[in-house]
Amino acid sequence: MRISADIGYNTTNFIGEDMEGSFLSTIKEQTHELETAKYIVEYNNKTYLIGNTDGFTSTEQSRDKDAIFHLCLYTAIAASMHSTIDNNVRLITGLPAQFFAEQKLPLIRALKDRQVALKINGKFKSFTITNVIVFPQSAGLFLYDKSLVEKDTLVVDIGGGTVDITYMSQGQFKEAKTYPIGVNSMYDTLLQTLSKYGINYSNRMKAQELIDDHCVYVEGKEIDITRDISSILSFKAKEIINSIKQSFPEQSKYSRWLFIGGGSLLLKDYLSDYKVLDDAQMINVKTYDIIGRTKNA
Repeated sequence: MRISADIGYNTTNFIGEDMEGSFLSTIKEQTHELETAKYIVEYNNKTYLIGNTDGFTSTEQSRDKDAIFHLCLYTAIAASMHSTIDNNVRLITGLPAQFFAEQKLPLIRALKDRQVALKINGKFKSFTITNVIVFPQSAGLFLYDKSLVEKDTLVVDIGGGTVDITYMSQGQFKEAKTYPIGVNSMYDTLLQTLSKYGINYSNRMKAQELIDDHCVYVEGKEIDITRDISSILSFKAKEIINSIKQSFPEQSKYSRWLFIGGGSLLLKDYLSDYKVLDDAQMINVKTYDIIGRTKNA
């Protein structure tokens, strides 16, 4: 089985040979049987809830050592399997461009020939990862749609932990830089801001739910937080725009700016002067899938 997986700090996106899916990159140990999740995974004698807003996200920069990365990846693979056992899983995944050279080989070594046995939603699955391809995030956009990067283009991939900025010219990758200013820091700021209403949330993934609802409840009363949200999202968009200008001072003047990543959709209203792709969240994993099919991984 071939599977492409983009394991982000906020969201896991995956494409199997005949299906695709997404879930939050969160894990939490199940404490009682009434707790549910999109995926309940039994692994190494523990039961985990995968994809809930009250789960924990990763802060580990080295993906080969990242337990949450691995468990989200195993969940995506198991969710894509039709059979109970697959001893030939071919994986295509990615890394932030700036960390690619340093982390590519350690990640391949950590995953290649890895044998995994688990239960997902009560069903036993066993698989072996026999081949691993690792690609720089956002750098392969020309494979997805070459017309997007035929001219001088800055591809800005806004994720949970990082923002990757890739300069491409005439359809060719030229240079990339990564900054730790993804939307997770914005989530933290929002939760800190809401403490003025006397409420405290310990899990940053709750912030996305609050952004969607535009309100909080205090002692049963609904409080509109639209202004708080708008101010924080606007500030994050400006921070990212300033980083683009500072990291590529010349190219940013004459290049088109193209925004991808789930964070771009979240900030779309504040990036109205630029092009945000409609399927921004799935771009990286769709690129990995093209690579996998091209290489017959």
